[in-house]
Amino acid sequence: MLEFGMSGWFRTCGDNSLGGFWCDGFIPKAAQDTRDGIDVSGIAWVVDGRGSQYKCSFTAAIPQRMLARRRGDALIGDLTLDMNRKELRFSVSPVGKAPNTSLERTREG
Repeated sequence: MLEFGMSGWFRTCGDNSLGGFWCDGFIPKAAQDTRDGIDVSGIAWVVDGRGSQYKCSFTAAIPQRMLARRRGDALIGDLTLDMNRKELRFSVSPVGKAPNTSLERTREG
């Protein structure tokens, strides 16, 4: 489910250089409590649209309000993809809350 949401984010983010990107999977390795919720980190498999797949580290910020119960859907919020460092950072929010649509979501590198 998260892979589908991430792939949709790439398609609709407004950055043509990311339009062909998609996510093939996430492997969570660790979770750390934060003041706002938890940060989950691990490995993400990112495909660049030209057929090249990259093993990237990822960190996903999950807000406290999403931890109390299982939710079926989540939206991808702020996202930064640094292909030089092979790092993906993003936040998730409940479906009922609109994600941040600022130009903060950038591809570095």
